[in-house]
Amino acid sequence: GLTDGSYVLVDSHDILTDRGHVFAFELEDGALVVKRLQLFQGRMALHSDNQSLPPVQVHAGIRNRGRVYAASPDGHNWQPLRYRLPQ
Repeated sequence: GLTDGSYVLVDSHDILTDRGHVFAFELEDGALVVKRLQLFQGRMALHSDNQSLPPVQVHAGIRNRGRVYAASPDGHNWQPLRYRLPQ
């Protein structure tokens, strides 16, 4: 998974949020988070791959900044992010 401070490669033109893919989202306070879009209690929510973090309900104040295609801990060694079927 991603660690705090990781680099991510984001395609800002690919904002078609599809369940199971990883996207960069901007929260109301300006914070950027990388999450998967999935259903939670019948509503769309942002899910972390870290199961200890609770989902964040999607609302009008959250902006999709694009699909994340790859991540790197140091900006040099890149790994593609994989599609994961929602559970």
